Amino acid sequence: MKSLGLGLLATVRLSLAEALPPSDLTVDVPSPGDVTISWTAANLRPYQLESSTNLVDWAELGEPVVGAGALVTLTDGPAAATRKFYRLRTGAVRPGFDKYFRERNDDLSSALVPIGFPVSIFGKTESHCYVNNNGNITFATQLGSYTPAPLQNLGFTIIAPFWADVDTRPAGSDVVRYSHSTETVGGRPAFGVNWLNVGYYSYHDEKLNSFQLVFIERGDTGAGNFDIEFNYNQVLWETGDASNGVNGYGGFPSRSGLTNGIDRTVELAGSGKAAIQLDALPSNGQPNYLTGLIYRSRNSTIPGRYVFQVRGGVVLGALTVNAGPNQTLGQGVFSTTLAGTASDPGGGAVTVQWSVLQGPSNVTFSDPTILNPTVTIPTGETTLIQLTTTSVTDPSISASDIMQIN
Repeated sequence: MKSLGLGLLATVRLSLAEALPPSDLTVDVPSPGDVTISWTAANLRPYQLESSTNLVDWAELGEPVVGAGALVTLTDGPAAATRKFYRLRTGAVRPGFDKYFRERNDDLSSALVPIGFPVSIFGKTESHCYVNNNGNITFATQLGSYTPAPLQNLGFTIIAPFWADVDTRPAGSDVVRYSHSTETVGGRPAFGVNWLNVGYYSYHDEKLNSFQLVFIERGDTGAGNFDIEFNYNQVLWETGDASNGVNGYGGFPSRSGLTNGIDRTVELAGSGKAAIQLDALPSNGQPNYLTGLIYRSRNSTIPGRYVFQVRGGVVLGALTVNAGPNQTLGQGVFSTTLAGTASDPGGGAVTVQWSVLQGPSNVTFSDPTILNPTVTIPTGETTLIQLTTTSVTDPSISASDIMQIN
């Protein structure tokens, strides 16, 4: 049985209701040479219609359609002389990236996997990575940690579409799959990892998540340049049992983003917050249209797709945040003034928010929205304080750092 594994986060141990499903496709031939295909597209979900003549090779038909709960009709014409088949692909996850797979496991990582092309990120050029079962990849070391912390506090580079306690051992869960040197996106070489229909610790498969990481080579803009995609089709759980989760919710929820582990970080808004990134609210099953990962997007018109551009080794939009050094209070002293720093290296404005990540419930801040508030801990217990900064120009991204008060 796994322990919580937080160590006060000072060290790292190396059926909800979905959006309404589409109706069955209907096909009509209103006039010779034209084929009309119709379906009902659920609200705020992307749909890609595809066609094939042999049920093996599929081609995209038209542009992706973002649903509004209404009937959608597309025309394919003139019709081919041979029989043609049609299928509907729902969600932001790209097809493919499944040539290789990891065995069923809880916290294991792959050996070094080739990316297929060099990528320059945070001042280093990488050609291989570790595929970690718990929703992330790393370059310097394997990562088996299952309880997510603010990404920056790891101390090394991590790219995490959904860092949480993935468990692929139950029968209803699929395994983690990946591909390199075979797929392309927009004609550019691509590398991808699929966590599709995966369960959570311990041995739970009554709720399954589907998400994906894709690297797209962009040498057309400069050597080592690439785009990173986080793609989400379904997010029904956020926490494993060993991370204080109950039925997949609460405790220390998933983290989504990337960092160099030092001073450049991007986390998606809502990262690490309970119920925010789920498809629907656990309390009533209502869709999380405003904050759910499958409904939002970044640098994309496709709901559930988040794009990060990496140019010249710099992740565009990454923020800096520092909660300050750990503090030890004197005997009987339960208040101290904090001194955090936060900025957008690109020059944009940011907002800040202090919160208690771990500690007593009655901690208070003089003003949690400034960098230098006074924090009072009435019980004098060891407390983890988190500073989160959010971009004003791009509120879809944030960054967090923590400090400890004894």
